[in-house]
Amino acid sequence: NSDNGSNSQDQEATSTIVRMFGLPFESSKRDLYKFFNGLKIASIDLLKHKSGKNQGKNTGVAFVVFKSNNDASKALKMDRSYIGHRYIEL
Repeated sequence: NSDNGSNSQDQEATSTIVRMFGLPFESSKRDLYKFFNGLKIASIDLLKHKSGKNQGKNTGVAFVVFKSNNDASKALKMDRSYIGHRYIEL
């Protein structure tokens, strides 16, 4: 979540939106609600391929909108946690 190479775990969220990378392709919104258990989520947008052989399948990227900057900050501390066999970058 930073372009200067600093660790997300040390950052305060300046937005309620957290971008997730590296999601398992079979991830569902339910999986992300479980991953962020205890944090208040306003919405989740799992990105899907729009064309080609993978059309309609997850890209491994999602945008999660939290209800507060505080919850988004807590979420950023979960950078490099695992969902299944994949670690997630926030």
